[in-house]
Amino acid sequence: MSALHSSLDSLASNDRSWPIEKKDGIVVGFKPNSSFNVYHNEYQYVAHTDEYGFRSNHINYHDTGSHEIIPVLGDSWVFGLGVKDFETFLRILQNNSRNISYLNGGIPGSCLANQIDIIEKRVHELPHFDRVFFGFYLGNDLEDLLKYDSSSAIETKNKTHKGLLWTMNIWLNSSILRHSYLVQYTKAGTIRLINRSSQDKIVSGGFLIMDKRNVKEIAQAKSRLHEQLERLKKIEDRLGFRSFFFLLPSKFQIGDELRQEQCNYYNLDSQFIDPEIPRRLVSDELKQFEFTFVDLTYCMRKLRNPERCFYVRDHLNSLGNEALFNCLKDPLDSMLSNN
Repeated sequence: MSALHSSLDSLASNDRSWPIEKKDGIVVGFKPNSSFNVYHNEYQYVAHTDEYGFRSNHINYHDTGSHEIIPVLGDSWVFGLGVKDFETFLRILQNNSRNISYLNGGIPGSCLANQIDIIEKRVHELPHFDRVFFGFYLGNDLEDLLKYDSSSAIETKNKTHKGLLWTMNIWLNSSILRHSYLVQYTKAGTIRLINRSSQDKIVSGGFLIMDKRNVKEIAQAKSRLHEQLERLKKIEDRLGFRSFFFLLPSKFQIGDELRQEQCNYYNLDSQFIDPEIPRRLVSDELKQFEFTFVDLTYCMRKLRNPERCFYVRDHLNSLGNEALFNCLKDPLDSMLSNN
């Protein structure tokens, strides 16, 4: 089972009812020209899709004239999970763009391997494009690459413990119980108890790769990323387009206090947690294959109150999407004009 399928099956929301479209058993988008409810204990709204089955930017791609069309692939950050159509950073980017129309190909739960699948499977269905953007989420995309291949040992690691955590999240994050100090304190205590007694820790997304003690997992993630970038290069040559990346940091990689709070919550020793590991790993691999990319980590770290830009689940709220747009617009313009 791929990371995408397992993620869509395990999120504590209503995502199982989303109108997913598949080709040869691979998720390639949503049902075109559809709408569906997205709700969680932190947000609720209706998402719409365009004629290509991607999240709608509410523009007519056939009226773009000589404008360039660029597909943007990514996970829930690119999709804009947690905000309405007009609040996603790609919609804001679209509103401020004169010569480019963006296809929001964000699929929650996907990773780079899934996103390459989408381009490869759908290249002849989409409008002509010469460039593709990939939003690489440093929070958990490396871990999702480990899960992509069913032979990965990481996929079954902590299966019992993570199943327990998932069950607790559904129950304790209900609209009533999530406000109870007692039940949330019980959840935190249970996690810390497991982490004290087990070598296999229950951790939040990204902490597996940020923990410098996990040498084997870090090496595996690097190898999986290398394989997918090599694959992407071959597909570029065959299909005639160029790929560009922008790196999206987790809130735990830009906020020291937020990261320390999470370490305390999961009973992790913060001296072994290095938020730079995912960024360095991905940057080095992109440079090796000569992909052009923008790292948004430094800009996002300048946010005065980063906690105001995120939901508890590390998805960007409307303020966060606006902040991401402000960080992305200038380096993106430079990258496009020079390439």
